[in-house]
Amino acid sequence: MSVFKQAREKVSLPEFLAKELNAKQVVTGSSVRQNACPNPKCSPKETDLPVSITGDFFRCWACGSRGDVSAAAALRWGVSPQDAARRLARMEGYAVPAQTGAANSKEKEDAILKILAPLKARPIDPIGADWLMSRGISESMIQQAVSRGLLAFLPGSPDRAMEWLEAEIEQEAIRIAGMWREGSRAPAIIFRPVVFTGNASAEFRLAREPNEREPKALRFGRSEMWSWQGDTPGYAIVSGMMDLLSLAQLGYRGTIYGLAGITAWNSENFPDPGGGRAQIVFESGPRGASSAESLRDSLKARGIEAIIKPAHEKTGINGVLMQSAAK
Repeated sequence: MSVFKQAREKVSLPEFLAKELNAKQVVTGSSVRQNACPNPKCSPKETDLPVSITGDFFRCWACGSRGDVSAAAALRWGVSPQDAARRLARMEGYAVPAQTGAANSKEKEDAILKILAPLKARPIDPIGADWLMSRGISESMIQQAVSRGLLAFLPGSPDRAMEWLEAEIEQEAIRIAGMWREGSRAPAIIFRPVVFTGNASAEFRLAREPNEREPKALRFGRSEMWSWQGDTPGYAIVSGMMDLLSLAQLGYRGTIYGLAGITAWNSENFPDPGGGRAQIVFESGPRGASSAESLRDSLKARGIEAIIKPAHEKTGINGVLMQSAAK
């Protein structure tokens, strides 16, 4: 048996990456997506999920790194794959599970669905709504997003948010969903009252600017797209719900697809634009440009011509909306 196969049989790739990188992982069907890459030269944003793990292999859609657990360890430790494999074969504490995580994935999804139902039924909270309006999103747009099932709110006060969770949702469901870490006094979501919701996912966002090294958003559940159905042909692909709401607020009338990060896309999910144009509107920095070009080329291979319209590198489409509102 090769040393690489010994390493794969001894060390679980998802567990190795989660522990070594302190990564946030999201199960999506038969794959796992995570927000950290073993390549030290790759620095994805906190809310992006560029690394996909399928079976014994990973791929980073941001920098192109790929391989098995030995390749990941080699990148992480700065050694050759052979040396990494030998070291992994002697390690303890990263045991390969005896069965697949399918049951665990279903359990997590069921828990998230239990949380989403009462959350989507909550009234609009003034603290979260005021923050969105301070970012240029109108009260009418907020109401539309809520009615479309894309936006919900926790109470704006952490104490009241905790009281609501305890009254409305089983504590065990919050833990199974990954929203309450073992040993924490309270779930971090109570500090993030703006909630962008999907069919089986939720992204909890701060209603203020984040402090240094503080993640502005925490995402749980499937890595699914948000979709804002338009009334004209064509569509735009943007990164995140804030850019989706901002583009709708700016008056775009086609359908808008919001990704859970600029690398969290599958070109097969986008339809023919039906007589309209397909537009890719990502931030204009190197990562945004690279991902936009990759998506454009992937769509072109399916016979869909898409144009790239870069947004501001740091502020995205919401920055354009804010500038427009200031004039």
